[in-house]
Amino acid sequence: MTKSEGVARHRAKMRSQGAPTADDIRKLISSAVLAEWSRIEAPDRDVILAGVRACAERRKLDPDRAEAGLMRLVGSC
Repeated sequence: MTKSEGVARHRAKMRSQGAPTADDIRKLISSAVLAEWSRIEAPDRDVILAGVRACAERRKLDPDRAEAGLMRLVGSC
């Protein structure tokens, strides 16, 4: 098995367990939110997180993992 096959297999396994990918998270929020995350006030962040959780639930993804993915994503900006 090549490395890319192993990566694809791992992603498929994680996806089947409800883990959203970074692409899923990026689609759930706009790039403007990522660019301005540090300037967004706490109450507004809560609204955004609630929206991410709701979108994840509609897409049959794990909302906790979606929220954690968002926090990892904005933490890297």
